[in-house]
Amino acid sequence: MLPEFWAQEAFTSPLRGCLVRCTWRSQNRTVSGTAFNILNHPGKVLMNSLQPKAIRTLTLATGALLVASATVACGSDSSPSADDGTTTIRWMYDYFPTSGDAPMLAAQKNGYFVDAGLNVETTPGGEVNQIQAVATGQQDITVGPATTLLQSVEQGLPVTAVGVSQPNSPLGLICNPESGAVSGDPASLDGLTIATDPADTDGRSVWVQFRDKNDLTEKVTELSGSAAVDLLFSGQVDCLPEYLTYVPAMAELEFGAPPAVFELSKDAGVMGQTIVVNNTFLAEHPDAVREFVNAYAKGMQWTLDNQEDAVALVTETYPDLEADAVASELPALTAFWHTPLQDSEGLLVVEDSSWEQTADALIAVDSLKELPDLDSVRSTEYLPNPPVTPTSAQS
Repeated sequence: MLPEFWAQEAFTSPLRGCLVRCTWRSQNRTVSGTAFNILNHPGKVLMNSLQPKAIRTLTLATGALLVASATVACGSDSSPSADDGTTTIRWMYDYFPTSGDAPMLAAQKNGYFVDAGLNVETTPGGEVNQIQAVATGQQDITVGPATTLLQSVEQGLPVTAVGVSQPNSPLGLICNPESGAVSGDPASLDGLTIATDPADTDGRSVWVQFRDKNDLTEKVTELSGSAAVDLLFSGQVDCLPEYLTYVPAMAELEFGAPPAVFELSKDAGVMGQTIVVNNTFLAEHPDAVREFVNAYAKGMQWTLDNQEDAVALVTETYPDLEADAVASELPALTAFWHTPLQDSEGLLVVEDSSWEQTADALIAVDSLKELPDLDSVRSTEYLPNPPVTPTSAQS
């Protein structure tokens, strides 16, 4: 049975910062993915070399994109364990192709999966909830927001996080540069109008934590309803919660000056993407999961250490994505993959306090009943050993 929150909540590009963000509520989105209109969606598209104001409608040539994202396997055996000793893992991307796929693309390109004895079959995302697909056994592993995972486990879905690729979510607050807001100075928000979307659990949870921590409740006006960037660009609001990976660049082009930004998720301690595994698959193939996590971490490491090559890999794999857009987004995105903790302890590692803070943010907006038993949510047994750290942090 589909958990309640999936029926209620906007399906958005899941916290990794994407070139596309849309909702299941769209009136114009086609199931086939041939094209969809995002004029009224709570996000925009960073395409066409980041053209300002003209960014209104996205047409996906899904033939090229889906072929590029189609099954990538080392063999034809679809069973979990083949006669040659390889294990098949069914991986589902979390959304339409974006630069956030770089770790998987790097692991495929550099042979990390093959070397680990894994036959990884990939399925494009975007049309279904990927965590639900893993929970029901249609897929084995995916990535998804820590917030959604916590809600899923509370609803009884059989999934576990085996690593955290974003110790801090890319969600932040973006403000019109003419509003008087000053980046990093919460007091400068006094008297401003903030867009909030009750259906956007992730954006609202980090905003509420930030607002309350900085005693802003009586000092700002909250416009509840939609948090579409059109509201910011048209001057109807001064600020809104959005991804810090691509919307600041859009705002700078729109306004002609850099927007003021606030790192809401970092301030609230809310995590972003996690690696999510079906519990039955995890129990039956623990070594394969361990090898997959290690290969994924190596893909992250390669992307961090080879940014230009990673941009080329993404654009070669997904030719419909603009190279300038990927080159702008990828560095901003990878900044959320590591903090000093991951630089020393390894990529995908977080402390339990990060899970607790993420749960607290959901509880504060009535999107989670209580802090769960963390052993039912995450496992640290499958993290790379030895740790995989950014090469730049090893010197």
